[in-house]
Amino acid sequence: MLNNLENYGVYADFVQQKDFVISVDEITKDNVYTHIENIKNIIRDSIESPDKKKIGVMFHNGKVIRLTLPDYFVNLVFWYSILRCGDKIRPKHILLVQEFTGNTIKNYFDKFVITPHKKNIDIVELNNIIADTLYFFNFVDEFSFYFSNSVNLQDDISMMNAIPEYRELMHGDFTKYNFSELGDRRAEATNKIVDYIKQSKQYIGHDHIYTNPFRAKELINIKQLTEFMVAIGAKPDGDGGIIPYTINNSFLNGGVDDTISYFIDSYAGRLAQIMAKKNVSKSGDFARCLGLNNQETHLYPDPDYVCDTKNFLKVTINSKDMFKIYIGRYYRETEDGFERELTDDDYDLVAGKTLLFRSPITCASHARGEGVCYRCYGSLAYINKLINIGKYAADTTSSVFTQRLLSAKHLLAVKISKINWPSAFYDAFTIDSNEIKVKTNMTKNMALLIKPADIGYKNENDIIDDEEYDFVADFNNNNEYVESLVLKDLDTCETTEIDIDDIDEFYLEKPILDYVKRHCDKDDDSIDVEIPLNDKRFVGETVMNVEIKNNDLGAAMNAAMKIIDRNNVTGKFSDYNEITNVYTTSLIKGGLNVPAVHSEVLISNQVKDANNILRRPDWTVKNPPHVICTLSRALTDNESITISLSYKRLSAMFKSALTFKKNKSSSMDYFFMEHPQEFIKRKFEVFDDSKKKIKRAAFKFVTNHDDETK
Repeated sequence: MLNNLENYGVYADFVQQKDFVISVDEITKDNVYTHIENIKNIIRDSIESPDKKKIGVMFHNGKVIRLTLPDYFVNLVFWYSILRCGDKIRPKHILLVQEFTGNTIKNYFDKFVITPHKKNIDIVELNNIIADTLYFFNFVDEFSFYFSNSVNLQDDISMMNAIPEYRELMHGDFTKYNFSELGDRRAEATNKIVDYIKQSKQYIGHDHIYTNPFRAKELINIKQLTEFMVAIGAKPDGDGGIIPYTINNSFLNGGVDDTISYFIDSYAGRLAQIMAKKNVSKSGDFARCLGLNNQETHLYPDPDYVCDTKNFLKVTINSKDMFKIYIGRYYRETEDGFERELTDDDYDLVAGKTLLFRSPITCASHARGEGVCYRCYGSLAYINKLINIGKYAADTTSSVFTQRLLSAKHLLAVKISKINWPSAFYDAFTIDSNEIKVKTNMTKNMALLIKPADIGYKNENDIIDDEEYDFVADFNNNNEYVESLVLKDLDTCETTEIDIDDIDEFYLEKPILDYVKRHCDKDDDSIDVEIPLNDKRFVGETVMNVEIKNNDLGAAMNAAMKIIDRNNVTGKFSDYNEITNVYTTSLIKGGLNVPAVHSEVLISNQVKDANNILRRPDWTVKNPPHVICTLSRALTDNESITISLSYKRLSAMFKSALTFKKNKSSSMDYFFMEHPQEFIKRKFEVFDDSKKKIKRAAFKFVTNHDDETK
């Protein structure tokens, strides 16, 4: 089939079964496209009878590496970008990976194209180089017929016959695990199945139908695979907890074959629709507000300018994820130390340390309205220099928030943190799923202390204040709870309080409630009722239960939103260091590992001068007094009247004296002008405080069109 030698160029000798070696020096910027087309033609002609013969590639040092035809094609495509950047092909540019993923491509471009050339090649040209390179991979679609992406249950049958453990993994019993362990056990089983499938050729003589998708980390959703092949597991209840029932079947093995399972799975599907509907307005409003508050933030036009800030952001590099989001940023180890850029290779150098980063939050030029300097923004400035960094930061964050809130499949994931009970708890109790039972073989003489005044009540619709709930009078054996447990050793009289961060309420069962009601002091509900746990009425019985929290992605995103826009949360932060670290940690926990600079841009516009809410702090002064505003407050008290008027609460805005002190211009001014086109036509030159002309003019509002100096 390889008879079209005229289409193979210099590779005609290769297809004629000759020992073929090509020097990388023969591949240049001018002819690399021809080389790619020649190889594409060979692949087209040989797809039905692939030849395992390899192409020899010689480097400038005389070393030769031999690549299969597909590997050579992939490398040739990547070399196209290297040559376009003006570099020569070197051994370091060879890409040989078994698992070729989207991150493989990204990391290659980051390492060899973007990082070395972001300062010396125009960003538009750099983007075009990357786009042109990626275009060559569209060629693979010509062979989609041969990939046969489908589902083949016979492969699973063959795997079960060949591997006994594979069969066990697909027919496991997960009802024996409590809910804090359930997620981990299902994940372990899924990971083992994936590992077996990746190596399936050695067990069944050919690749499993899922082998390539697993290697590429594409096409197959792991959460769905777990439910399909391992076990459906538990489902969330929609209120931040989970339904305390494990569906042990997988959809492949039995499915929802009983009434309870069918009801729970149907409930989850209905819940997904309800939550998506409810969150449409919430997510849209948040995205609009975030964009409105940050749209005036831009970079300082001169990349060589370094602002005169005397304040830095303290960040502790306590994980790889935290490290990654600060790569490319400038930091000091001490306040008077020298500054350096954090690189990919610095993790071992900075792990566990608290570093002082330059940040948009404390950028002095940003506070003056001149734009964030490149040093405070980091090396990403060279990539984002042509865009509105404030709007981009808002869109980057809000788009993920919106997707997470609208995507019910994410919200319906169950992720439970393992509860670490203190040793004192196990002196008296055992935990079974969400039920707390008194031990049948207690070695200590233990009692539970409960004050009737500490008993709260949660009804089906809302939580009423403790003052409105009289335990003795309103006791109904239903939703009574305490927020912590107090255990007493009756022999030593020592007491231990059990307060678990992951548990808000311990719901009391009827035997406990009955005992408290009978033995409490009717005149003083602050006196402890001592409940002897070795009493035969309690031994081995369920005396309490807990609501198991679902630590899902939706919950993490909601937590992040509250940090920047909830009075009782935002107002608790003492300074910009605290709120920034809590916010970035929350995003990492939610799986949103975006560069930290975007979060800092958002927070920078919510940090205000403690003495003047319409101004930003003077960061040229050490530790200037400042306050952290909520997103809503930052918009209401924005320096620009047109931004505030574009928000809401118009009635309150016109009544506030602060409104009439706002004088900062913004891009929203256009929408409040009678004839904005007359203003847009005019050109202005803007100067900084040192009378240095700023290269790109910022927006300036003028009241007299005949005077360009205003």
